[in-house]
Parts: sequence; structure tokens; C-alpha cells
Amino acid sequence: MSSFRALLGSSWGRPLVIGVFVVGFAYLPLLAVYLRDLCLREHYRFFPVFLVVVLMLGWKRWQDAPPVRRVLPLRALIVLFASAIASLALASFLRSPALAFVSAMLATAGGLLVATRRRAMSHTFG
Repeated sequence: MSSFRALLGSSWGRPLVIGVFVVGFAYLPLLAVYLRDLCLREHYRFFPVFLVVVLMLGWKRWQDAPPVRRVLPLRALIVLFASAIASLALASFLRSPALAFVSAMLATAGGLLVATRRRAMSHTFG
């Protein structure tokens, strides 16, 4: 629990968690369609195992990383989240699950920028 509080900070806890749930609820319908279509393809049948492994390895690396204080790159965050919102709106309008997945990846990259400001995860983006 202490690493989760370190991620959120002291004053950002409740509003950030509520925001994550609202955004997750907005992504849910189109991402569910995309993941269902992906699961029906023969070569992508085991992608849920891959997602679980990525989350487990990321959490392990997060716990092992030493604490550090960094300044948030505000312009990059604005660009990432604005493009994620715009592409989600376009995906909803076009009913395109693939575009919704791209939007989710942009939002995840912004979330990783926020998350790595308190931990020294040097190769987060590859």
C-alpha cells in the first residue's frame, strides 16, 4: 500500500483514483470489442497471459526501483492526454475499437510519465 501512496502522492489520492475509474469506464466498451476480436484470432489467443505477465513484471520492477523526485514534463503530458482524448472521441464517433486501443496506449504512456516521477525506472519506455 505504501508504494501505491507513493505513486499518487499525498494530496492527489482520491481525485486521481476517481479520474482513473471514469476514464476506464469511457474506454471499456470499445476496448472490450477490440480485445474480443483479438481473442478470436488464432495467433492472438494467448494475449491475456501476455497482459498479466506484463503487469506482474511492471509491478515487480516498480517495487524494486529506488525513489527519486522528478519534474513532470507538462507539455508532453498535455500532448499525450489531449491526443488520447481526441482519438477516443474519434474512435467513439467512428466506432473503431482499434483507434480506441491506440487512444488507450497514449493515455497509458501519459500515466507512465506520471508514475515514474517518483521512482527511478530508467527504461520505462524501452
